[in-house]
Amino acid sequence: MIDWNSVWKLTLLASRQGSLENGYDKEEAAERYDRSEIVRQDGERRAAALEIDPSWSVLDIGAGPGTLALPLARRVRQVTAVEPSLAMVKRLEMHIAEEGISNIRILSKKWEDLSDEEVGEHDLVIASYSLSFLDMREALLKMDRLAKRQVILYWFAGVPSWERIRVD
Repeated sequence: MIDWNSVWKLTLLASRQGSLENGYDKEEAAERYDRSEIVRQDGERRAAALEIDPSWSVLDIGAGPGTLALPLARRVRQVTAVEPSLAMVKRLEMHIAEEGISNIRILSKKWEDLSDEEVGEHDLVIASYSLSFLDMREALLKMDRLAKRQVILYWFAGVPSWERIRVD
């Protein structure tokens, strides 16, 4: 029987050359990502496509500068944004202030370091392009435990550009 969680760990570490460093910890990288109109439009499009109730609470894991958290906050009662990069949190806080949004709670920690009690249950749990967990099994089980209704995972079809660069 294959231990897929171990396969994930080894593959993730190999693809990152043994490091799980978040490239968006640097202000310049966070700002460059945040300025991308394509990223912003993609977040708006994905948020608009979700079948969600305005009374729901949403957990956005790996929220970045608010790509999904901001458009979701306009559609639901409460958004909890989990984002470990302080540079990204700074960008998210700036957007929250600019837009006068008051229903986003930010948890500035890694998903793996948060307890169920710190996060709480949410109607919808989303992890958008943020599946860089060393222990994928536990990360997904925690998402499932904290989701009252559903979990949505966004990931890439095919090899992402940064993986192609490493391979080349």
